[in-house]
Amino acid sequence: MSYPLLATDQPFILEKDGVSYDAATAVRALGIKALEQQQDLADRLNEKWDGRVQYIDDLPEAFAGHEPEPRFWFANRYRWLNEMAETNGDVGILGITEAATSFTMTNFWHPNRIGHREYAKLVQVTGVSANAPLIGGNSADIDVVFTIDTTGSMSDDIAAVRANVHSIAAAVQERAGTVRYALVTYQDHPSDGGGPDDYPSRVDLDFTSDVAALQAAVDAIELGYGGDDAESVYSGIDAGLSLAWRPGVRKTMLVLGDAPPKDPEPVTGFTWQDMADRAFAVDPVQIYLVDTSSAADASMTSLVDETGGIVFRVGGSEDIADSFVEAVSDVLDKPFAWLQGPYVAKVGTEVTLDARGSHAIGAQIVSYEWDFDGDGTYETTTTEPMTTHRYDELITGFVGVRVTDSNGEHSLGSTRLAITRDGDEIPDEFDNCPDVANPDQQDADGDGVGDECQEPGHFSVGLAEGVTIVEETPTPTESPSPSPEPSVTPSASPSASASASATPPPSVKPRPGLPSTGVVAAA
Repeated sequence: MSYPLLATDQPFILEKDGVSYDAATAVRALGIKALEQQQDLADRLNEKWDGRVQYIDDLPEAFAGHEPEPRFWFANRYRWLNEMAETNGDVGILGITEAATSFTMTNFWHPNRIGHREYAKLVQVTGVSANAPLIGGNSADIDVVFTIDTTGSMSDDIAAVRANVHSIAAAVQERAGTVRYALVTYQDHPSDGGGPDDYPSRVDLDFTSDVAALQAAVDAIELGYGGDDAESVYSGIDAGLSLAWRPGVRKTMLVLGDAPPKDPEPVTGFTWQDMADRAFAVDPVQIYLVDTSSAADASMTSLVDETGGIVFRVGGSEDIADSFVEAVSDVLDKPFAWLQGPYVAKVGTEVTLDARGSHAIGAQIVSYEWDFDGDGTYETTTTEPMTTHRYDELITGFVGVRVTDSNGEHSLGSTRLAITRDGDEIPDEFDNCPDVANPDQQDADGDGVGDECQEPGHFSVGLAEGVTIVEETPTPTESPSPSPEPSVTPSASPSASASASATPPPSVKPRPGLPSTGVVAAA
């Protein structure tokens, strides 16, 4: 997308030593030059890769009349960009833009909330958003981790996997879009039930789309001892969950074993609930178990159930490949649950949770169940993909949604949640503004106090020494039409503390709280 021009189309003339300079016109000219360079880059890319880039070049026209007022003691009443010392501008009374005061400079001259909505409209007009693939994709992109018990009793089962790697991959590829595979193996802790050469878990192959690499990794599996009946299943699952899964795709782990987990697991202390919580945090990973003997005890079954998987009890090694394919098909048949995030907010505030990225294939989503604190309990159910919840306690964890489609299939989505004292995640002992959210910790004057926490009057605005403004009375112009977007009431700005001699046009109002004398920061 192009960028709006950063000054309205009116002069703002500065003078020094008898030399005049129209700063507003120069800012607009610089913006036009930048747009020309953007267009040139887009054209060059499309020459090499036809149609790769669709450049939306009409933001200057769309934002005409809604740019920042160049004179910093006035504000454009109908601005769609934040001006100096403000943030979160939105439509207020009578369609006039209202904004909250902010001294964080990275907020200045960027689109405000109205501007972002206008950006979205322009994207929609081009058809880009309508043609963009859904998050998760109708093609059902998926990451698959094989987590396999490699103790001595698994010899025939692993041989069956070796013989069927390519057929499994081919069957999965018929249903899926992009597929990545990983291989994790587990045995037992040498210090607690395993043999001296056993290991609790190992990543034999990190995520790859190369089926030949997966075949080579399976071929290279060597059997261990395993010792007692139960194995370090949770260590294997934990190793798989720790891999770098892709965001926005379906995720599944296929566990193959003939022995149950140790719960709690010696050395690590892992329980099935620990593994369920970890799978949920990854945006969830659905865990499926292919049990060739006695792996599906009560703990393992609880883990599979809570993550949305299935236990396959096979009669012989010849059924393993079909069970893997059936498990992946089950994942792909379910709706895709997506929860926008992460969410960071101040305790005592309402948070709007957004699951609009969720979708079903060949069906419709009919309900959204919301787990506001990630404890596995769904506190409310809606038929709409958005809901609002007030958080009155500090939380560091996850929030989840379970979506159900018209076929009765359901799946989970999760994202990180942080409800903190001030609304950012900086620990108080390191936070230069511990009572106000300022995640970027901006401190323009380096005094150790964040800009958002400075006392009124600490910052002031002025001109360089010897520079004066050539005062002119602007010609009143017709105000642009205010945005018809719904009103949002932002924080109130402080009352005006200064005035200027120029007479503003109807679309301009005095800026509150900005004295016209001083230097960058008061002493």
